[in-house]
Amino acid sequence: PFLDTDLLFHLETEYRMTCSIFAPLKDALDSAQLDKKHVDLCLLVGGSCLISQVVDAVKAFFPRARVLSHESEDDIQTAVARGAAYHALSLALFGQGLVEPVAGDPVMIKTSSGPMELIPQGAPLPYPGGTQWKVNRNLQVPETSLDKPLPLHVELLNGQEHSLMIRKWELKPGIQRGDPLILEYRMNKNQTLSFRLEIEGRPDQRPLELEIENPSCHAVHPNERIVRIEELEEEIRTKTLSKNEKEGKVLEIAEHCAKLGQRDKAMTLIQKVLQSRGPDAGLLNRLGMLAGELGDTEREIKFYREAAKVASWTAPLFNLALAYKRQKQYEKAHSALDEAIEREPDGPYWILKAQLFDLQKLPNERDEALQKAFSMMGSVKQMNDWKLGWYEYGAQMADKPDLASDIQKELQLRKKKGLKISPGEQNLPEIRSAIRRRGE
Repeated sequence: PFLDTDLLFHLETEYRMTCSIFAPLKDALDSAQLDKKHVDLCLLVGGSCLISQVVDAVKAFFPRARVLSHESEDDIQTAVARGAAYHALSLALFGQGLVEPVAGDPVMIKTSSGPMELIPQGAPLPYPGGTQWKVNRNLQVPETSLDKPLPLHVELLNGQEHSLMIRKWELKPGIQRGDPLILEYRMNKNQTLSFRLEIEGRPDQRPLELEIENPSCHAVHPNERIVRIEELEEEIRTKTLSKNEKEGKVLEIAEHCAKLGQRDKAMTLIQKVLQSRGPDAGLLNRLGMLAGELGDTEREIKFYREAAKVASWTAPLFNLALAYKRQKQYEKAHSALDEAIEREPDGPYWILKAQLFDLQKLPNERDEALQKAFSMMGSVKQMNDWKLGWYEYGAQMADKPDLASDIQKELQLRKKKGLKISPGEQNLPEIRSAIRRRGE
């Protein structure tokens, strides 16, 4: 498995984890925008290069390359350490390394119109230079919220559009769609990204500020998730962290574990934070989702119920209704949906009620629920992917092929543009020029 050129993902058993040496080679080629046929020379260093099977596999992988190596085994095994020492000496003597750092991957921010580049690939570091900050004034608040907080979804992406960072920034009431956002950011020579986002003219609104060390290490390939888990665990062991910082790192580990299929471990970690933090609707809702994925319906329902008790939002009730629907407990599902609709009426909630009525063979009630749903849905271009998916269910149930076709076209257009909006992302920052064009 270490020399497989096709299966470039980690393989894990109870006893060991393996990953092909060609996975990082392929990543390096992709980052440099090169094909392996374009490589003319390949220098082998490190102890693994003394294994003849490795040398043969690398030669076969680079069909045009001349494969080079040092003459002595000692030089092969110490080449990387010597290079690091020379680089450190150059920095100490001249203030400049033998190799000048650049941004290996672009950094982008996710907007409602698609990713917007902040730092281009290959940009010399520090960026934009010295201790200066790059200022971007092209973003704005996407929604008006006069009487309640608005959670803004802020997400940074790399060149493959893998998530580097996700934050929910709660904006205070009294904001208007179109209020300008000021984004300031920079990356130093050590590839630490500093990021600051604020609403122009709102000193009462606390800005969103964060730092990310080596953003490319946050990408979501499975092997990179494992590396990131190890990094986070080491930080928890060795660094002096505040309670909030430690909890944040534990929850990040939990999410990586969940993505790797280690749901029991993820639940244990989340419960540890929950025990320290007390009732938290978001964590309880996440536990319900993980329990459902494990097929533990009893605990799934229990977590959703507890989340609904302390949540000011309605997602736990919707998820609870789905759990009851899978158990064919339709009246309980209706009850959960009625409570959600009373708090915050929304189209998908009525479409789910329509599905329940359909399963109960109540066609008149089904059609009435669909009518209420359609009256709330609005334009397909303004919906997130989750809402669009439910809208499509409703269109199919109501036998509206033209509407279902329009929804499919919108989803395909988003896929073509590389734009995917998930349930928690309906409040993405908007690009100001794009909004002006839509209003013309």
